[in-house]
Amino acid sequence: MEISDLIQKHSLSAIDSVKRINPSAYWDDVKLEDVLTYTELDCLKNNFTNFSLRNYTSLVDLDLTGVPCINICDDFFESKSLQNISKLGGKLKLNKSFCSLISLKKLNLGAVHITSLPKDFGKLNKLEILFLNDSSIKKLPTSFSNLSSLKKLSIYNKLINIDIEFPDSLEEIDFRGNKLTELPESLFSLPKLQHLDISDNPFTELPFVKNNALKTLKIARTPFGIFKSNILKTTEGVIAYTKVRLEVYAVPIRFPEILSVDADYADAAQSRLVLHFQRDEETVKLTMTGASRVLDRTLQWFKMASNPEGAAS
Repeated sequence: MEISDLIQKHSLSAIDSVKRINPSAYWDDVKLEDVLTYTELDCLKNNFTNFSLRNYTSLVDLDLTGVPCINICDDFFESKSLQNISKLGGKLKLNKSFCSLISLKKLNLGAVHITSLPKDFGKLNKLEILFLNDSSIKKLPTSFSNLSSLKKLSIYNKLINIDIEFPDSLEEIDFRGNKLTELPESLFSLPKLQHLDISDNPFTELPFVKNNALKTLKIARTPFGIFKSNILKTTEGVIAYTKVRLEVYAVPIRFPEILSVDADYADAAQSRLVLHFQRDEETVKLTMTGASRVLDRTLQWFKMASNPEGAAS
């Protein structure tokens, strides 16, 4: 049965008027499992990508979750109206027609097996949000710099190389959990960048570039470390002023390095614990804030762990 026959039989929105589709779940506001038989629904989702989107002239939102996209037709993505594409799980072939989506604003592909982006991906100059999480992409195409409207970018899992020019429009970047060993200065020089998360990557150095737009820099669980010199460089260089929130978790402290642990319980709701420890030839000061009862237990644990003989007696 043709898709047009299903539309007519069940009085669904016409191809040229439907605005949002998930071929396995909904057609505009109609829940497909409520009106289609199991065979009809299976037919729709398995054959949807065999035909171009060209005639869906009002289509704005397309969700391909649950839809087989391995044998997608060459001209499937030829749409002038489509603004949002999403898919969770499975595979998706981004063929040449994908770069003809002149109105695309958001692309959200989670746990979708994609190994690369088309070389002309930069032609999507209306794209504002790009989420490619849990993908197999290892590097980005050089045309990426042409994404002049891109504001939010999130890619994680296997990215190993980002030595490209990024668009100046970027405001938020999430590169958590990749394989990045080197970070280019161009990443830190973006004039509108406010939030950068590069946690869980194996890099050991940060380029210290002044950027007054940056508000949050997250480097949790990285080998970069928490040497006093790194903190000072980061504060004076990348962060540039004290309003920036620098997040560093899992600080590796070896107990012989601990010099002193002091607590300030002036405010029960927001007390402070200050830890001084030696790292190589430098003294590092680590300040923790929180409820007094929590910090008190932390303080006792530090004292016991750093002086086990005294604790035992």
